[in-house]
Amino acid sequence: MNFISRGYSALVGEGRSQQDPEQAIQTLVDRVYTSTLIEDKRAAVLSLKGLSREYKHIVGKEALKALMDCLQEEAEDPIMIKALLETLNNLIISDPNDAPENLSNYYAREIVESEAHISKLLELIGDPDFYVRYNALQQIGILFSHLSDLLLSKILTSPAGVGRLVDLLTDSREIVRNEGVQLLIQMTERNTDIQKILAFENSFEKLFNIILDEGGADGNIIVQDCLQLLYNLLFCNPSNQKYFRETMCISKLPELVAFQPENNDITDYNSDGNWREQQIDNMSLILKIIRILVQPDNVDTSVNQNIMQQCGIVSPLLQLSLSIETPCSVRSIALCAIGDIIQSNQKNQSLFQRIIITAQLENDYLDDPESGGYQNQTLSTKKNVPEPAVLVITRLAVAVCPTSILEEYYYSLRDSAAYLVKSYLKDNPDARISIAATFRPPPTDELSENSEFNHSVGSLLISVMTLPFEGLHSSQAVRVWHAISLFSILIYDDDTCKQLALKTQVEKYAESFDVELISALVSQTILSFNNSEKNIDSTHHQLAPANKSEESNFLCTQFLAMLCIWAFGSPESVSNILKHKEFVTFLLEIIAEQAHKKSILCGVASFLFGIFYQFNTHPTTPISFDELYLFISKRIGVDNLVLNLTKLNDSQEIHNAYSDNYENLSWKDSVSIPVHFDLPFASLLRNSVNQTKSILRKTPDSIQKQNNSKVNANHRKESDSKKKHHKNKKSINGDLNHAKKQENSDEINNLKNVNIELERSLKNLSLEAKNSTQQVEILQKDLKENKESYEKQLNDIQLQLTQANKIILELQEVNDKNADSAQKEAITIIADHDPNIVKNLEERLSVMEKEQEDLLTLLAEQDSLCKDYRSQLRSLGQDIPQSDPED
Repeated sequence: MNFISRGYSALVGEGRSQQDPEQAIQTLVDRVYTSTLIEDKRAAVLSLKGLSREYKHIVGKEALKALMDCLQEEAEDPIMIKALLETLNNLIISDPNDAPENLSNYYAREIVESEAHISKLLELIGDPDFYVRYNALQQIGILFSHLSDLLLSKILTSPAGVGRLVDLLTDSREIVRNEGVQLLIQMTERNTDIQKILAFENSFEKLFNIILDEGGADGNIIVQDCLQLLYNLLFCNPSNQKYFRETMCISKLPELVAFQPENNDITDYNSDGNWREQQIDNMSLILKIIRILVQPDNVDTSVNQNIMQQCGIVSPLLQLSLSIETPCSVRSIALCAIGDIIQSNQKNQSLFQRIIITAQLENDYLDDPESGGYQNQTLSTKKNVPEPAVLVITRLAVAVCPTSILEEYYYSLRDSAAYLVKSYLKDNPDARISIAATFRPPPTDELSENSEFNHSVGSLLISVMTLPFEGLHSSQAVRVWHAISLFSILIYDDDTCKQLALKTQVEKYAESFDVELISALVSQTILSFNNSEKNIDSTHHQLAPANKSEESNFLCTQFLAMLCIWAFGSPESVSNILKHKEFVTFLLEIIAEQAHKKSILCGVASFLFGIFYQFNTHPTTPISFDELYLFISKRIGVDNLVLNLTKLNDSQEIHNAYSDNYENLSWKDSVSIPVHFDLPFASLLRNSVNQTKSILRKTPDSIQKQNNSKVNANHRKESDSKKKHHKNKKSINGDLNHAKKQENSDEINNLKNVNIELERSLKNLSLEAKNSTQQVEILQKDLKENKESYEKQLNDIQLQLTQANKIILELQEVNDKNADSAQKEAITIIADHDPNIVKNLEERLSVMEKEQEDLLTLLAEQDSLCKDYRSQLRSLGQDIPQSDPED
């Protein structure tokens, strides 16, 4: 600062009146433009840098263009470039003391609109000087905070813009690399184009290298930043997800999930075991990345599910989700991730069904100072037995909270465990039937003190749904709700499971033995309403009146929704419910009393009553159509019921059921719990509400006529189908007999034809064999004659060749002499003999050799044909004598 102040004093002059700052800045700008020496220009830039904070408005107004132009011209002096970048950064950094307020934004727009400047910044990102590279990167980040869309458009049009940014991931200097990761996180939050470019610039591999080098989930904040960048690249981007799968990056995820924190460092740990906050953040992002790849209803979800199963990622996820030392937040996301991996995937669901878990129960060890922290070690060894994973996860959802975990942290874990079980049951009818077959609880004498750990999945749900309500607090109410929710999924649109549930008896309920399940649940519905009213009376000073009819009747609403699912389309279930006339009175009172409060409870009760009226067709029903119609027309009113159904269908609670079930639930540590419907009930209501409204407006006679017409139509269809079946059976039998006869005659004719054809082929083969033998004999004779003639001709040719050789030798002797004498002697020798003798002899010899070769090949072919014919005749039973040794 002394240097800057001395420079500024030199500009304004000493001993004179102080110069105006604007004039001083103009002088410095002139020096930037006109100075020829690099030292003078550098001093002017450094002076402008010192004044840029205090006089931002004047420096930006007078020197912004000069600084940008100077940056374009300067290419060698890193100190000058660093000063220019820092001065520009001072001008565009937002400051609450700026006057006017958007001054920094204005200067940022001036810079971003200059394509040459943006190109220069992208070029400086690759500069070897650390300070130049860092300040250029920092300036791009500041500009992005002001004008993100405009800057991205400039970067995308630059030839090597995105590539330079990706190169920052491999920078050896951690500060530059970390700054680059932060910038890329901001750029990839909303822009899909830059997401795709970054993915195809090999960003996935570079990010994984950083994550693994920094320690994976045990790493520092840079691991979290890299995981966040991965999350941004994959979120709502199917092409990047496909490329992520094709580059085998999914196989790298199990290594990141299989993480166990070390116990030697006790600093910076939270209350959730021995996990640091940074480890929790890192693991949460890893699990969210897994969930992105297997989101329900995505195009490539099934492919990603299969690959994840093949990579063995379910096992470390289960270990992570079931470990008591793992924080509840991480366990919850891990359970949801497993649910997404197996949801609607029959192969993965069947593999999950076969998983057996051998681990100690979570509440085996209780804090007991007298026993050294272990209450009963023998009990824990007995419980250390293999159990199906489905049973263990169901127990997490509906069983008692372990003493080692606070109840307020256990809510999210219950929700995620229930989500996993529902994912296992979705589109899996075999699993639903197998669980429904275990509704019957075990005998009482076989239950130990902790009876929940001896139940099967189905009996555990039944036992939780039939818990007594005395002293029931919010955590136990959530347990019951999850049991109701899972039971509703089992019986939703499944007649087999409904029949199994109708046959189920609760061994002991309310001091009674062998109570039908449907009767116990009807009683639980009434008791849950009465219990909520008692709680309201005891805590009326804590609850607002608006919450009394909604959240306080949470369990009653859930029980009624479950009965709607059970009764819909099942006249036998409706008949069993209507046996409890006090329950019909209870519904009428709820509809009448709660109607003025516009409560959800009133709408669900109205829907259940409409289902009773629609499906009350069982022969043994205790209440007739006329009685139900009197209740509707006299005590309730058809218009009121229809209005209640309309309000329920349009309610926010039904709309929320189609969103994510377990992401935004907020439980209160009080009596009131928010009403939340599952997708089965919401789908049932949306699909049948109009039909129920039309049924409610009809009289019993019209309904009975409609039902009778349906029954008659069904009987007609059955009788017609039986007649058709009988006729078809007769025609089929006749056709079979006729076909058998026809087939026998056809077979005989076919055999005769085959025999005739075989005889014909045998005769033809014998004739061909005879002809071939005659041809062979003729060819052998011709061959002998030709051989004799050829031998004679060969002898003549050999004699002529000997003569020609003699002539050639004489000519070679003549060549040894001089040219003239050799020529004369050769002429005399050739004159004595015919000059064309040698050529004629050679041509005749070549022709003879070719003809001989042709005859030999023809003879070999004829021999092979004769052999084939003789072998065929012998196979057909003909007595053919041996003609030569080769036979």
